This record gives sequence, structure tokens and C-alpha cells, in this order.
Amino acid sequence: MDHKLEKVKHEYHCTVCLWMWKAAPGRNCPGLPRRSAPHLLTYTQLQKKHLKPADRNKPDACYYQNSTCDFVWLYDERVALPRRQDTQKQKAAREKAWVTTQEKYRCTECKRTPEYLGEVRQYTAGGLCASSASWAEEEAKQDALEAMIRDDGREACAWAAYLLHRTDWCILDTETTDLSGSIVELAVIAPDGRVLLQSVVNPQDKIHADARRIHRISDEEVLLAPTLPEIWPDLLAALEGRTTLVAYNSEFDSETLACDTARYGLTLPNVEWDGLMEQYAVVLFI
Repeated sequence: MDHKLEKVKHEYHCTVCLWMWKAAPGRNCPGLPRRSAPHLLTYTQLQKKHLKPADRNKPDACYYQNSTCDFVWLYDERVALPRRQDTQKQKAAREKAWVTTQEKYRCTECKRTPEYLGEVRQYTAGGLCASSASWAEEEAKQDALEAMIRDDGREACAWAAYLLHRTDWCILDTETTDLSGSIVELAVIAPDGRVLLQSVVNPQDKIHADARRIHRISDEEVLLAPTLPEIWPDLLAALEGRTTLVAYNSEFDSETLACDTARYGLTLPNVEWDGLMEQYAVVLFI
């Protein structure tokens, strides 16, 4: 029903629910006073006192419950009626029915049963309680993750075995002035461990302090070193006959080399890149 509003100074007042607002309310009126008092109890509270309202369909007041976004009806304890007491036979039948219900909902995993009627909703008949179901779900996720790691591990080992039977690849590694900077050191290693190329490179730029702390290469050390174009013939010689370049972080090294070759107008041979970082991370888990 609509509120029956009257303006009181700068506020709106409903003569039915007795509530006040600074702006016109958007929610409908409950049709009862919104109030709280020691003698106003919910139906459940009356039940615990072995009382019942004279007419459950005619509450005496209410309050708004924010958690459920709904009104809770209240009844006047002073006019409530006493509940009829169960006979011993009725009590025994109810207790027997509760034992049957508990057995029906006994968790097949932890063997717990509901301790009160409201807890039944946390169980599944002939199945698991909410806690065991949650554990089972987590275990299933963990099993799936472990299976995926094992599969990835097998793929990583197969990748490594396939690579070791080939000779048309080499390992390439770079050090840079910063995460998006120029090359300050370049190394190429053959599958049999031979060093095909290792050289400090003059980036013609300053080395960032954070990068220097990692690779320990100083500006003074690269000052008299050859530039990338000067060692380019040696790099091409080292890569001759190689179709695949393997790097720890292939994305980083390939982008770094591409930027520096473009900077000097150089052309890198047509090769594929493969990364060790993802493969190594997988192998660590198995």
C-alpha cells in the first residue's frame, strides 16, 4: 500500500508506519507501525516461549531487515496465546522422525548429521554435507591441476628430448640497458655447449641502475666495446645453419633483438624462436 504522508517541517512522515524521511520514500508502506519494543516479538521468538499470536495473519508491528530487504512481522506478546503442549506420544514420534531425518542426511564422507532442522539445508540426502562437498570440490580441482601439470610436464620432456636430437638450433641470450632497452651483451651457445659468440655490446646509451644490479655490466665496460653492427657478421656466422633460436624468455629476447636490428637497419635471418621459461616452470612442478 502507499504511504499516507504528511509534511513535518522538512521531512515526510507516514501516519501508518510512523516512519520519517528527508525525501519522499520509494518503497511501499507495510501497513503497520515500524517500531521495536520488548513486548513485540517475531513468530519464532514467541514459539520459543511456547506462545503463538492470536492471528498470525494480523501482526501488530514490523521492522525492515536490510540483509533480506524485507519486512519482519512482530506480534504483541501480551496478547499472545499459550501453545498446546505435545503429549508424550507426540514428543516420542517427533524425536523418532528427527532421528530418521538425521540418518537420511548423514554425510557419506565425514559421517556428521544435522544437529538441528535449520542445518538440513547444508546437507544432501544420501550425499555430502556442505563442508565435505566444499572439500571434495577443492580436491577435484587439485586433481585436475595435478593432471594438467603432469601432461604439461610430459610435453616439456618430449620437447626437450626432441630438441636434443637436433643440431639446427642454438641458445641465444641478451642483457640490456633496461627492460625495454638496447643490448649490452650477446651470447650464442651451440647444442653441444660450445660458445659460438659472446661479446659485450656498446648500446650507445646509458645502462639503467636496476639492470646494472642484475647483470653487473657498467657504462665504463661497454664504452670501448663494439656496437651491434660491428659484431653483426660474427652473429650471422654463429647462426648459420640454425633454424631455431632457444631463449629463456623468447618473447623478451626476440623483441629486444628485433628493436636493435631495426635501429641499425640490420636484417636478422628467418628463424623460429622457442622459450625455455615456460618449459622450465612446468618441469619444476613435476
